[in-house]
Amino acid sequence: MKLIRIAPSKDKLTLDSSFFYYYFKKLKNIYIFIYFAIVIWIFVYFTNKYVEKYWIQLSMFFGSLICGSCLIYIVNKSSYFGVMRRCPPLATLWVYFVMQLKLIPSVLSLIMVFLYFKFGDPNFKL
Repeated sequence: MKLIRIAPSKDKLTLDSSFFYYYFKKLKNIYIFIYFAIVIWIFVYFTNKYVEKYWIQLSMFFGSLICGSCLIYIVNKSSYFGVMRRCPPLATLWVYFVMQLKLIPSVLSLIMVFLYFKFGDPNFKL
C-alpha cells in the first residue's frame, strides 16, 4: 500500500491512497447506476405511455428485429465471455419489445428473426 503524506502545517496527516481510490470508484459506480436508472425509467415510461401509437409500434418492431438478430449472431459467433457480457441486455430488450408489441407485429418479428436464424448465414452453428 502506498501512503500519501500531506503536511499543510507542522501536523502530519497520513492518508491511504487505496482507501480514497476505493470509495471514489464506488461513488463513480453509484453515479453510473443512477444515470442508467433514469434512462431506463424514461424509456419504459414513454414506451408504455405511447404504446398504442403507430410510430412506437414501428420502432419496437424494428428494435425487436435488430435485437433478436444481433442476439442470434452473438450467440453463434462470439466467445463464451462475449456471450455472457452482451446477451443479457439484448435478450431483455428483445423480450420487452416483443411483449409490448401487438400480436401480429410480435409474431411477424419472431418469424423474421427465425428466418434470419435459418437462412441468414450458412456458416451458423448452434
